[in-house]
Amino acid sequence: MNLIQIKPSSIAHVLLCPVLLFMFSCKQPDTHNCVHNNLSKDFSFEVNATHFLMEDGVQDSLDVFIKITNKHTKTEKELHFGNGWMFEGTYTDCNRVRSYTTHVNEDAQIADNDYGDIVVADLNFDGKDDFVLKKNSGGNTGPDYAFYLQDKKGGFAEDRFLTDSVGYFPDDIDVSKKQITVSTTSFLVVGERIFSYNTDTQKWQKKRHTIWHDFEYTKLSKAFNLTITTSKIPQPDEQDSVYIAVAVMDKKGTLQQEIKFGSDFFELPFTDGTDARSYITGFNKDAEVMDKDHGNLVVADFNFDGKDDLAIKCEQGGNGGPKYKYYVQEAKGLFAEDKFLGDLGYFPATFIATDKTLIFKIRLNAAEDEFITCRYTTAIHKWRVVKTETRTY
Repeated sequence: MNLIQIKPSSIAHVLLCPVLLFMFSCKQPDTHNCVHNNLSKDFSFEVNATHFLMEDGVQDSLDVFIKITNKHTKTEKELHFGNGWMFEGTYTDCNRVRSYTTHVNEDAQIADNDYGDIVVADLNFDGKDDFVLKKNSGGNTGPDYAFYLQDKKGGFAEDRFLTDSVGYFPDDIDVSKKQITVSTTSFLVVGERIFSYNTDTQKWQKKRHTIWHDFEYTKLSKAFNLTITTSKIPQPDEQDSVYIAVAVMDKKGTLQQEIKFGSDFFELPFTDGTDARSYITGFNKDAEVMDKDHGNLVVADFNFDGKDDLAIKCEQGGNGGPKYKYYVQEAKGLFAEDKFLGDLGYFPATFIATDKTLIFKIRLNAAEDEFITCRYTTAIHKWRVVKTETRTY
């Protein structure tokens, strides 16, 4: 949506509702005027908003004119925009505004990421008042905003990066680090994005994208539950580095351990709460294995000591299937990384408990597979390769 500079005309107001009545069956327009002189020490905001309530009684077609006046120079900037997705009261309740520079309504309740229809703040850390305007009421993640930054001459221009790539109002503005943090909640996923601003180049950059999943893995083990946090950090070559943290909790919900590592995934992993498997409890045990992918999280007794161990997907891999990091449970119930299994990487094709043996089947090419047979010696807690065989088809 583009916000355009235009002055309101009485003819437009007279003609707009009959057009909407013909097209959408709107009701009689409801026009409100709000003047805000206390959101900024340098600027005042005057809002003329006309709502055309639709038949469902909830959705509005909205026509908004906003005049921003410089209190010192008396210069004006006028913005005009319309939208068909605004909740009742938007731009007509004069108290739905906020300012972090004059502290007006600064501590007012924030529901569903809605900070108000107009919010004034210093968004690019130059000491000047900037502002955002609500574009639409949005969904369960909150409303979308258009961001306007003040230039050196006291004028305002829309920051397309913030409008298009950020959209939501930041829940944290860190002046010392020159970064903003935006948090959103959608269904079972909580997301946090951090954007940094370079005052020299006057450009924004996404610094980090973290996702917390609201679902909890409770059926993979009788001894513990698991939750996962993933962070995506953009790299200069346009690839993403993904950092993963797996929280291990006892059945009462007490955190026991956090396992963290980084890798390069093709896409953000662990977004499917059902993509896990347990050879202990039987959860998804018989689910189809596609391309040797046993799931993002796999619980099994990998070293044949009767305890639940973990395999966590760390790379999407190639035609040989994804790769895993392995964590075996020690005597005190905590997990330690098994470097031997992790260096092999792939998920074992065969478990032979009687011989404490794992057989890995690794695809070399379209015509060859390599079979690596590994045996675990409990007394010394070590693995060894007992046989390597290449089979041609």
